[in-house]
Amino acid sequence: MKLRVQLQCKNLHEYLKELSPEILDRLYNHPATCLAVYRELPPLAKNYVMRMLFLDQPLPQAAVALWVKKDSEKDHDQCVSVLSGLRLWHSQQLQGGLQGNVLNPVFKDNLRIALLGGAAVSQDLSQLLIQAGLMRTLEMLPVSPLLTRGMDLVEILSFLFQLSFSTLGRDYSVEGMSESLLTFLQHLREFGL
Repeated sequence: MKLRVQLQCKNLHEYLKELSPEILDRLYNHPATCLAVYRELPPLAKNYVMRMLFLDQPLPQAAVALWVKKDSEKDHDQCVSVLSGLRLWHSQQLQGGLQGNVLNPVFKDNLRIALLGGAAVSQDLSQLLIQAGLMRTLEMLPVSPLLTRGMDLVEILSFLFQLSFSTLGRDYSVEGMSESLLTFLQHLREFGL
């Protein structure tokens, strides 16, 4: 007699929906988990979370329904199902008897931390980091070498941001670049970049 084992492939949301509310709340106590769950949400659900992330009070369900066009109600219902199933938001009675939605406070706080960073570093820790040479105060920072060489910091940073979206291995023209930008590009070449 053969034993048949059937494996089911699930996505993250299907798996998390099966977990108990207590386990989900414990998971949402970690900023990295909240960010991972957020990244896997459908685009419309991400939009809902971002719109509600900094609200301190429930939002009427009627107002949320106005965020989508009439022909996208199916997408709206799917988002509501996903967000409710993952316990990312729940219904709450508003004054006057209306139903409202509110983000899970644990998820909301930890997603904020993941996106914006945590609390300020304690003074003891900052002193330790300064003494170890891992951090500097503003007074300790030298004048930017770019500025002393007559290079435009905004132009250099804009170029670096533009470069970060370029395709690796592809050639790009330097025609039309300013002299300071060409000098900076030469410095990057010397670094092997």
